[in-house]
Amino acid sequence: MSADRLVAASTRRAATLLVENRARQFVTPSAEAGQAGLAASVVDPSAPSAYPIVTCSWLFLHQNDSNPERAGALRSFAQWGLTRGQELARGMGYVPLSAEAAALGQAALGTQSQ
Repeated sequence: MSADRLVAASTRRAATLLVENRARQFVTPSAEAGQAGLAASVVDPSAPSAYPIVTCSWLFLHQNDSNPERAGALRSFAQWGLTRGQELARGMGYVPLSAEAAALGQAALGTQSQ
């Protein structure tokens, strides 16, 4: 279920489908079930509470960008997404990153040249 459909369903209190995961548990799409699914970093995770259909969105940045203004804007956007932007994730139907994933992203931003 896409994020916009999950938000629409939860806002309207519409019925959502249960999906059977590898552990033979039926789970509903939720931020908690999504986080359990993402924690395994595999397709169709085996955790009993994991929603089996989740994936990460990726942002690729040049390590050495020839345009410093663009590089700074992208770094600021990515930093916001890894910190304050996470506060908005649930309300928009997205699964917030784990603290570990956010920390890895922030560490990776530190390798990008100014």
